[in-house]
Amino acid sequence: MSRKGMIASVYRDADGVDCTNGGISSKADRVLIVGEGVPEIFAERSGMPTLLLVDRGPNLPPALYPADDLRPGRFMFGGNFAYSSDSRWPTGKPIKIHDRAED
Repeated sequence: MSRKGMIASVYRDADGVDCTNGGISSKADRVLIVGEGVPEIFAERSGMPTLLLVDRGPNLPPALYPADDLRPGRFMFGGNFAYSSDSRWPTGKPIKIHDRAED
């Protein structure tokens, strides 16, 4: 069954440096955001990475992780953010994409 969520734009460093170490947001211009509190509007699409919105507790802001690889501690922030100007966007501000892995 296909997941549904919101489509967001990827924001990255203007100089073109990839700090994600080849993470899924390194080449994507748009991503699908899924998870608790995310409106289920658009279905997954081929070629568009799916990221899971994760609530990291009261002292850390929510973050986005590759939805198909949720191994704890595998990913870190790689410098890119996701955001949508849609009024239904779950946080009202850009969200860090944790898709950098060093393995």
